[in-house]
Amino acid sequence: MILVRIPNWVGDAVISRGFVKALKEKFNGEIFIIGKEHLKDIFYDYNFCGFKNYLDYFRILKVFKNRGFEKIFILPFSFSSAFFPFLAGISLRIGIDSDNRGTLLTHKVSGFYIKREHLLKSFLRLIGLEKNFYNFNPDFEKIEVNEKDDLVIIAPEASYGKTKEWPFFKDLAKFLLKEGFEVIIVGKRKNEDYPKGVIDLRGKTNLGDILRIVSESRYVFSNDSGVAHIASALGKKVFVFFGSTSPLWTRPLGKNVFIFYKRISCSPCFKRVCEFGTYECLKKIDLREVIKVFKILR
Repeated sequence: MILVRIPNWVGDAVISRGFVKALKEKFNGEIFIIGKEHLKDIFYDYNFCGFKNYLDYFRILKVFKNRGFEKIFILPFSFSSAFFPFLAGISLRIGIDSDNRGTLLTHKVSGFYIKREHLLKSFLRLIGLEKNFYNFNPDFEKIEVNEKDDLVIIAPEASYGKTKEWPFFKDLAKFLLKEGFEVIIVGKRKNEDYPKGVIDLRGKTNLGDILRIVSESRYVFSNDSGVAHIASALGKKVFVFFGSTSPLWTRPLGKNVFIFYKRISCSPCFKRVCEFGTYECLKKIDLREVIKVFKILR
């Protein structure tokens, strides 16, 4: 019986589906996923226990400890994610040595590889399957897909911050409308208005809704965010914009993923706000370039 503590970010949680797939292949036994409550739709096909706060997390761990669960894989890099399994008395605590939590882990992998390789590969090091990295791309095999050829999803926001938000999505939407596509905008907040004809669902959807909406689309344009990872796991043609973060580390995995990234001298900086105030790494991704690539690959 094995526990897996998944990351808090939606994109990282989707990536961790690849790790859980590998875990099922390598080990026999019951697997339970522990994560933030809002991520339950990402793990609709697994035993999932959600928590709202640290107290919930600790209580869940104590329940599993009392049921005989003695092994947990801790995928987040944070101190707290490892501290509570230690406090709950889970015997085998396996994770990446980061955030000064090495003494809390009974089995650990060096944190050297963080941001130096893809996140899924780092996760797979915990079970010795990093060399088979591409065999475990995340997917949503059991979700029924009713795809519409002319439906495009645009996800212009990123919870991480402005350094992940490409500034030309509105102009892209105008182009797509002129080309006869149905365009849907998704996200948590309305930071600017979009042209008439765009279906604006910002602030009106939960994660389960996003899975359904994306499953019905053919194309997805997104920042380095959770929607991009959901779309790639569903096999969509995904066009992803990277600014302050690195495709090496967190690019969506799949054969239909197309990355736009200008590695200028200060990128990747992994900062939430541009220290120069220019956001040049994103502005250098020209709309004409994006349209040209889309026309070739559509």
